[in-house]
Amino acid sequence: MRQGGSATVSVYEFKSNLKAYKALALKNNKEWVEFVCACRRGSDIYLNYDVICGSVANDKVYTAVDMYYQGLWNIEQTLAALSYYDLNDQLCIINQDVLDRHLSFLEAYEVQ
Repeated sequence: MRQGGSATVSVYEFKSNLKAYKALALKNNKEWVEFVCACRRGSDIYLNYDVICGSVANDKVYTAVDMYYQGLWNIEQTLAALSYYDLNDQLCIINQDVLDRHLSFLEAYEVQ
């Protein structure tokens, strides 16, 4: 929607019966912070899972996570800072089979 143009919204349905897959659901806690830091260090820990659900580690929260990552804050300070953010969840699908079997395109439409 930059410079007055329109944007296209794509709508998908995700059938979330994932019992046959290895899934990780992260809450906003020490485990989530440690996972984000491990990924920032270049770890491929995420490859241990087919699907990961947790809060988005975007630019808004990165300052708090980075303070922990650098050893400047302990986990309590980091989690306290993160509690002020309105965190959005994301779903990371690593396994192509999950996409092929559980994600269906429904429609696309333009918005102004």
